[in-house]
Amino acid sequence: MSALPPPALPANKPESVRRFVLRHLAADLPRVVWFMAGQVAFVGLTVASTRLIGNAVELAGRETEVATFLVRFAEILGVFALAVACRWLADRSINRHTADAMATIYRAGFEKCQGFDTGWHADAFAGSTARKITRAAQGYDIFVSVSYFLFVPSILLVLITAGTIMDDSALAAAAMLAGAAIYFAVVGWFNLKRVMPLMKEAFAQDSRITGELVDVLGNNAAVKSWAMEPGEQERFCKTVATWHGKIMGAWNGAVNNGALSSSLSSIILILPIAIVVIEARQGLVEAGTVATVIGAGFVLRGWLGNMGQGMRETQNAVSEMTELLALLSKPNEAEEDAGLAEFRPGPGAIRFEQLGFRYAEANGSVFDGLDVMIEAGQTVALVGPSGSGKSTFVKLLLGLYRPDEGRILIDDQDVGRCTRASFRREIALVPQDPVLFHRTIADNIAYGAPGATREQVRDAAHRARLDEMIQKLPAGYETLVGERGIKLSGGERQRVAIARALVAARPVLVFDEATSSLDTENEHAIQQALAQAMSGRTTIIVAHRLSTVRHADRILVFDRGRIVEDGSHEQLAKRPGGLYARLLSADREQQAA
Repeated sequence: MSALPPPALPANKPESVRRFVLRHLAADLPRVVWFMAGQVAFVGLTVASTRLIGNAVELAGRETEVATFLVRFAEILGVFALAVACRWLADRSINRHTADAMATIYRAGFEKCQGFDTGWHADAFAGSTARKITRAAQGYDIFVSVSYFLFVPSILLVLITAGTIMDDSALAAAAMLAGAAIYFAVVGWFNLKRVMPLMKEAFAQDSRITGELVDVLGNNAAVKSWAMEPGEQERFCKTVATWHGKIMGAWNGAVNNGALSSSLSSIILILPIAIVVIEARQGLVEAGTVATVIGAGFVLRGWLGNMGQGMRETQNAVSEMTELLALLSKPNEAEEDAGLAEFRPGPGAIRFEQLGFRYAEANGSVFDGLDVMIEAGQTVALVGPSGSGKSTFVKLLLGLYRPDEGRILIDDQDVGRCTRASFRREIALVPQDPVLFHRTIADNIAYGAPGATREQVRDAAHRARLDEMIQKLPAGYETLVGERGIKLSGGERQRVAIARALVAARPVLVFDEATSSLDTENEHAIQQALAQAMSGRTTIIVAHRLSTVRHADRILVFDRGRIVEDGSHEQLAKRPGGLYARLLSADREQQAA
């Protein structure tokens, strides 16, 4: 099953959930028809068995031969067996449908959320987002399962039983239908108006708990470093206390709904039975009809006794799906870029033209009319004080943010007119804080080049001064690095990121403080490896340690969002009173200290 499109209606409306479920059902229509037909057959045969039992009861009052009873009992057992077979086939079918649909929801939710821009991810709890995706898939399972195993058979049982006894007792049939209608209306209204709002609030708080758990536990090292365990405990306890109040209100509402459901279902059971018993005493119906109504009534009572819980679970499932629908209704980068051109690979010439940009939460602009040209194959360093615009320059180049004015061209192609994914595939990034996945070292090195051979991975690791360390590990290149690479040191993580860039044959390389966590010996050796990797590629180096940029073809000196100096190390170092010269002097003093 392929990923389905997001709902057209606002995600906070129940109608959007209905359409969401119906789209998944329609995508698997043959199997849906099959398991619904099996359910109809199962309920029909169940009612038929009660009718056969009723006929046997009628025979008990007559002089009937044993052989006749045996035939009747064989018929009843045959109907039971056929009902079980129909249910078995139908249940297997719905299992396959539900598993397929949940897989589709997982894929669609993952694809949607990973496509959101950097700003969205900066504001969202990763754990909470993951919880919304998983709960939506599980919510679909609950919604369909409860409907199939509880709602549909209950409704069918009422309709088929009422139709079966209509000729014998129209009054009992009418009582059964009216009672069921009142039951569904009252219990449904109570759930919708009294229970569901409380459940939605509880689920929202539950998502917050998950988000805070992942956020704090994922940053455990920082918590311990600052000895902030008591503060985090206090903060989390407040969140739990809020959840506790919400969930208690929701659960108590569910208990009230259960009591209401049990009371009404008893009335539905008793009233038709009372009617046929009175009619039987008056000679208007046979004992078999009484037995049929009693048998069907108790079967129905068994289903309806769980109806309140089923409605609660269904409405919980609606709440869970609603959270994901809110995300699916929001366009991500791929959808925003739909219709844009695919970037055509080239040698990697970069040009910023009259670029203007400001962060949404900032008071002033970072760039205002920025112009810069970087030729293909050049190595260009970006230096300057903190906050001068170096990192923003890289983020704009990567398309993590869109410029407010002007344009960015790579190989004379306006990247604003190209899909972001297509031009990002031309850039290899080594960030200051490398991101590693809880996968093997080999997988992490080859991340930007999935087709890389083991020989290419080993070569990159050797050039990044990693191979010797990897060989000492018990599993070698198959060693798992832990969540966020926690099993490796900061320097080792950076060398993995460098090896990743060396494997990826991309025309533009971006090194954002790529050697900041390395000691002097390793930095010198890796600089030589990087010099080979940078040959023939456009390379941008963001650095605070100026010793790492001496051999750059050009150095762009940023200050307050402007490029105030542009030249080689030799040219800028000799410029009296220049910002680069001052930064170089401060760097030398720091190194000497």
